[in-house]
Amino acid sequence: MKRVNGPAGSAADLLSLLVVSAGLFFGCPPDDPPPPPPPNPPVVSLLVQESNVFGTEVRGSVNVSGCKTVAQVLLFHQDRQLMEVAFNATPTQWSLPSGAFANLYSQLGFATSLTLKAKATCDDGRTNTSTPIGVRFFPISQKFTGPGGEQLVPDNFLAEGGLGGSANTFLGCVRVGTGGTSIARVDSSGQLLGLIDPMAMPFNCSLATSITDLSPTSGYRWVIEPGAGAFALCLSASCGNFSVGKVVRNAKAKRLGVSRGGIAGVWIDETGTMNRVEKLYPGGNDTTNDVAVNFGFPVILNADPLVDDGAGQALWVSRWEFHIGTKIANIVPYRFDLTTGQLTNGNAACMNFPCVLLQQQYPLDDTSEPIMPVGFFSPTGDTFTIPLLSYAIDNSLQTTVVSCATAFGNCQGAARRWSSPTFGGMLRLVVPFSANNIYAAVGPFQVYFLNAQSGVVMNLGERPIQPSGSNVVLGLQPGGGADFYVLTGPDFAGAFPNEIIAVDTPQQGELWRVNFGSGESPNTGMTIAIDSANAVWLRAGTDLIKPLPNNEYRMARGPTILP
Repeated sequence: MKRVNGPAGSAADLLSLLVVSAGLFFGCPPDDPPPPPPPNPPVVSLLVQESNVFGTEVRGSVNVSGCKTVAQVLLFHQDRQLMEVAFNATPTQWSLPSGAFANLYSQLGFATSLTLKAKATCDDGRTNTSTPIGVRFFPISQKFTGPGGEQLVPDNFLAEGGLGGSANTFLGCVRVGTGGTSIARVDSSGQLLGLIDPMAMPFNCSLATSITDLSPTSGYRWVIEPGAGAFALCLSASCGNFSVGKVVRNAKAKRLGVSRGGIAGVWIDETGTMNRVEKLYPGGNDTTNDVAVNFGFPVILNADPLVDDGAGQALWVSRWEFHIGTKIANIVPYRFDLTTGQLTNGNAACMNFPCVLLQQQYPLDDTSEPIMPVGFFSPTGDTFTIPLLSYAIDNSLQTTVVSCATAFGNCQGAARRWSSPTFGGMLRLVVPFSANNIYAAVGPFQVYFLNAQSGVVMNLGERPIQPSGSNVVLGLQPGGGADFYVLTGPDFAGAFPNEIIAVDTPQQGELWRVNFGSGESPNTGMTIAIDSANAVWLRAGTDLIKPLPNNEYRMARGPTILP
């Protein structure tokens, strides 16, 4: 068999061929070196001092590494350029003034989530962008912070002053050194200006304490504490500044109404013949003009007593009579003479008692207790307005707000001033504001505004104001003019508001919405008060905050755009 030989030549020739082939295989001819790898982009990081800013600017810092020289650093909200940073070192501090967001307010509103990022460019053209960072920014007028981070004003407070440039003060319940509590007045720096002697406090105050408006005639406010009682608080020199006047020490004191002249009507929810409403003058221990209206039978009031010390000279209350097993309740208005306490609207057709004004269905809560809607009387008691609960054909709950003349005893025909549209879900109370020209109909998940003369819905697009996420409505604050504020927070007992929604005029819709904390305690929540000049004050955590006037927010935002 013929043998096939290898290529002509020696073993050295074969090795030479293999070396050349290897050079071709690895692509590295000795006379053509590979290009260097591209340089890495710079590393950019962005930090903010606060993620939830109440102030006049958003502040932070930017770090850039990997550039021989940094040519430019720009700050963005998403893809919208906000400003250029004068970068001079790593890190470089920056601040975004309120005006930097001017073009965003019309789209995003105020205190909504912003997404900030920084883009850096090296002198050789390399660029990179930082990881986006979220921040909320609410532009305000002033923020007051304690030097050691201490809280400056009470957990819940009333704001005083402001008219004619007068100094603002803040009134509320505070803890005192003895371990008890008292009512105090402080200034914006937290300095104590007035305090009820703790030994003179009839009972401890708490987060649940309610303090009424100041009576311009008497110089008193009234304080009611659930489960303890009520008392008159003198805040003028004529009655002994920061002294206690008339006191009702009764754990059954449930509702309180106060006249312009400082006369109080207090409902004492005791059983049987002790169930009564007491008319009380605020000053001292003189009981000459005090009157107790005893019902003599079980009474539940579904409105604060109305004390008309003007031309009407009357004390109005609304009785809610529920019938066990029927889910039907009657609403009956009682009018008593303010001087004598005698019933003045008894009707022979109703056994000389007032006749039923309205009848409604009521739902039950989780413990099978009747849910009672809350209404209110007009300043003279001539009308009563309340949400009526009922069930739709599909058995879902619905609400219609009705306004009735109280003189007729039956809210039918001409006696029914108006009925609102029927709203899906439950509205539990109605609150008047804007000099009684607008009514807020309020449920746990929605707030509607109604024209007081017609019941027509005034909300922008007829859409209700609603809490964010799983929050529920926890509180309300009428402001000056047509301003109104809704406080919302978590749905559990003892929760504090962590969201406030502002409306400047119902037809214009939401103006601003601000959030703070978790609402688990006062320090992780907020509250609001309106001073004598109708300026807004907030407590957010331990800080005291004065927002801008609402007209400035409206000018910056323009018309509210519905989604």
